[in-house]
Amino acid sequence: MFVFKTIIKKKCGIKINLNFALYFRAKKKEKLKKKKLEQKLLDIKQLGPTRKELKMKKMALSKCNVSVVLDFSFDQLMSHKDVCKCIKQLGFCYSINRRTENPLQFHVTGFSGVSRDEMQRHLGYTNWDVNFHDESYLNIFKKEDLIYLTSDSENVITTLEERKTYIIGGLVDHNSYKGHCLKIAEEQSISHGRLPIKEHLEMKTREVLSIVHGEIMLYISFIKTVNL
Repeated sequence: MFVFKTIIKKKCGIKINLNFALYFRAKKKEKLKKKKLEQKLLDIKQLGPTRKELKMKKMALSKCNVSVVLDFSFDQLMSHKDVCKCIKQLGFCYSINRRTENPLQFHVTGFSGVSRDEMQRHLGYTNWDVNFHDESYLNIFKKEDLIYLTSDSENVITTLEERKTYIIGGLVDHNSYKGHCLKIAEEQSISHGRLPIKEHLEMKTREVLSIVHGEIMLYISFIKTVNL
């Protein structure tokens, strides 16, 4: 139980109750102490990678030559709320990728407009081990190496090929743009395929392969590259 003397400060005309700040700081310390105790009892040196270890896991040093592109060229098709959801999923994908033994070569293309403006709120993102591009993936990669992932494709992908670049549409569509990414792939004359989601996961709704499924792809890559 934590008991603190309530302190009221007046700063810039606003009263601030420091009671809550002290309480949560103490709770955080208690949680860390409990975690260290659990590690000691289980004889575990570290439950996860240290900051130093994470900094060493760079794409440039990775044995994995598979590239993944998050296509952020759909701002005009989404509400501001859905753009924010895409930004959040981008953060999740980055977090997963940097913790794998051999990270994917991670790119974000068409990164401009509302998406980039919203991302500016995340201080330090320019230091992420991610390649951000304003232009389209067509101006960066060879067309013959591109594969657009879409749940509407009949081509099932079971293996990630080295030197290939897999594109994931950064689109939260709520089923409003069914077949949109497949149409783009066909118009641009690039290969397309889908992950074997329906074969392995039971989903209550149509399998819309948007940026949220980028996490699934990153997990697949982890399984593939862990023994490289």
